[in-house]
Amino acid sequence: MVGVGADLDFTDVDFGGVNFLESVFRVKLRGGYKIGSGLFYATGGYANAQFDTISNQDGYFIGGGYEYKFLPNITFGGEILYSRFDNLAGTPVDGEMITYQIRAAYRF
Repeated sequence: MVGVGADLDFTDVDFGGVNFLESVFRVKLRGGYKIGSGLFYATGGYANAQFDTISNQDGYFIGGGYEYKFLPNITFGGEILYSRFDNLAGTPVDGEMITYQIRAAYRF
């Protein structure tokens, strides 16, 4: 199975007493293997981080997860993503983060 999605995470990450990271937007491509009512999948795509002090930064992410169809329109799942942002604000400093998500979804 293959799919496309997008998500927006609002954060409050402080660094040195300054609100550093405000949000992360992702556009995802994912593909996986269905086993019964569950789906194991890999995902990756474009990421954009909104920083308080350096505007925004483009990057990428990769990861994987599991989604379980509880009812015909309701799913539960979890996902782990590794995101990378190279040359923050034009400097030689790179940013990395790992996020963990637990979610429920209603599909129309």
